[in-house]
Amino acid sequence: MPAEYPYERVTNELRRRIRTGIYKPGEKMPSRAQVAAEFGVSDIVVGTAMRTLKAEGLTESLTGIGTFVADPLPND
Repeated sequence: MPAEYPYERVTNELRRRIRTGIYKPGEKMPSRAQVAAEFGVSDIVVGTAMRTLKAEGLTESLTGIGTFVADPLPND
């Protein structure tokens, strides 16, 4: 099985944190800089992960404010 791409690793972990309630509905997500530092990846990688979560309906972005966990979360 091929190794995960960095954006997949970040996406999968953030998705897990949302689905398990570590990041709760309506809660502000960590900044892109925080996520990049935690995972040791570039801002581009984090941006791809965040866009993926948004496309899945797990997050919502407010320009100039940040990214929040969707409330309510979509069903699996």
